[in-house]
Amino acid sequence: MKDKDKKKIFVFAIASFLNDVGSNISDTILPFFITETLGAQMSILGLISGIQEFFYSFVQSFSGFFSDKLKKRKIFIWLGYALSGISKIGIAISYTWQHVLGFSILNRFGKIRDPPRDALVSEISRKEERGKNFGIIEAADNLGAVLGIILCFFLLSYFSYRSLFLIAAIPSLVASFLIYLAVKEVKMRKNKNKENKLKIKLNKNTKIVMLASALFNLGFFSYSFLLIFAKDFGFETSIAPLFMLTFTLAALISSIPFGRLSDKIGRKKVLAIAYSLWIFSCIGFILANQSFEIPLLFVVYGLVLGAKKPVEPAFVSEISEPELKATTIGIFRMINGFCLLIASTIAGILWNTFGKTTPFAFSIPLAIASLLVLSFAKEK
Repeated sequence: MKDKDKKKIFVFAIASFLNDVGSNISDTILPFFITETLGAQMSILGLISGIQEFFYSFVQSFSGFFSDKLKKRKIFIWLGYALSGISKIGIAISYTWQHVLGFSILNRFGKIRDPPRDALVSEISRKEERGKNFGIIEAADNLGAVLGIILCFFLLSYFSYRSLFLIAAIPSLVASFLIYLAVKEVKMRKNKNKENKLKIKLNKNTKIVMLASALFNLGFFSYSFLLIFAKDFGFETSIAPLFMLTFTLAALISSIPFGRLSDKIGRKKVLAIAYSLWIFSCIGFILANQSFEIPLLFVVYGLVLGAKKPVEPAFVSEISEPELKATTIGIFRMINGFCLLIASTIAGILWNTFGKTTPFAFSIPLAIASLLVLSFAKEK
């Protein structure tokens, strides 16, 4: 790997770290700002969260498509971080929940950075180090999340919510300037077609991996359910941040090793490990009867994230059509986003109707089905 490309990976990791520091400060206090400072009801908080997730899924597909069509990566990346920072400033000066909704949507539009960035990381990485490079960025992302959560709880004693949003904007804006100044656009092959039409075409192998991932994510509900499970099990609400730190640290520590492992034994096998760990985790939550088991299960959940998040974009980028890397990653992220939204909705209904262990029981056959579908996928 060329030195200039190693520099890009390092810059992307630093930018991801900085942005996640700010995002985890703002995400931690946002529910309280909406309900306490603005006096909105919980239904409004749910509405804002749902609309955020919708736009998060939506922007993934069109940013990847236009990145491939325009043969540009950099502008989507630095602009995405800039939008993230600007949205936090906007929330800080909001005085109605409608204002917060608008700036929250703007924040989600900042996710236009992800598919072009992942495509660029794939393009500048050799196959034998691609998983490691995605793992480095994911580890930096998780490290930023850990620091953001810790800073938030420390700073809450000294600053108002509005001041914290302004503080949270700084790392995202710094990340934007870092990408703008330190990363050069990579020259991409121009489409020989004079009309420059880009046809979206997914090969059979890509569809198989997308189907496997979609099935898995339909049962991979939000970690919020794990936190509520721990509370119902007998843990105090004040312990919730420690559980968040537990699985985030597990993901941080394991993402690079899992990425490297995928470089050696293949992406498919590591994804199968992630799916299997989730099955084990679900069984553990269903059967748990001792307090010490809950923190251990949060560690396993972190390992699932550590294996899944860096390997998925590496795998999808490798099996996609060369001229459609960002588009394919964008579609993949969009489908997963919708499935995750559906998963949490179903989990909530099952929880309220049949009990807290039912969502975990529902997830197990979906994960098994995803393993079966994944077995038909082929690696390049």
